[in-house]
Amino acid sequence: MNEQQWSYYVAFSHQYGFGAVEIQLAAPLTTFQQVQDIVKVIHRKDGLPGVVVVSWQLLREPSA
Repeated sequence: MNEQQWSYYVAFSHQYGFGAVEIQLAAPLTTFQQVQDIVKVIHRKDGLPGVVVVSWQLLREPSA
C-alpha cells in the first residue's frame, strides 16, 4: 500500500543565511503547527539556529 505524500519546496532563513529543502508530508500543508514542525525538523536535521520559514510551494500531490 502506497502512502499518500505531498511534496513541498520550503525556503527558509537562519542565523547564517538562507536555505531550501524538499519536505514530504502525509497531509497537505495548511496549519501553522505544520510550519512549526517543519522548523523543528530543519533545526534538528541541519543544526541551524534561528530557522524561519519564508515560503513554501507544492511540488507534487498524491494521484487520485
